[in-house]
Amino acid sequence: MENSGLYYLAARDIFSYREQYFLDDVNICVSLFEIYGGKLYDLLENRAQVRCLEDRKGKVCFPGLSEHSVDSADDLIELIENGAINRSTGVTSANEGSSRSHAVLQISLNKLRQFRGRESKVEHGM
Repeated sequence: MENSGLYYLAARDIFSYREQYFLDDVNICVSLFEIYGGKLYDLLENRAQVRCLEDRKGKVCFPGLSEHSVDSADDLIELIENGAINRSTGVTSANEGSSRSHAVLQISLNKLRQFRGRESKVEHGM
């Protein structure tokens, strides 16, 4: 694409890298939420409210935030576009449909591992 945009170029690179290095066992998942009025909302689950917590290791996590597996850059962009529909907007003097929130896109790369007879998701990158 001639003028694809940053999200599409990054998504294309992620899938290209996975293919180039034969990383078929790496699952690519996407989450998209907005911060609006001091609260978090899942844009891919009809604005369900999400919490932001810190676990005992100091890692920030978002219980209830949905993760959606994607198989291509086009799938990823489609999810972003669908989530954008759910963003909070309002009227400003400069723009009739101005966004009133901050959107956060999270792309995670995971591998499924067997450990002591249980399957677990191991973070490969985020």
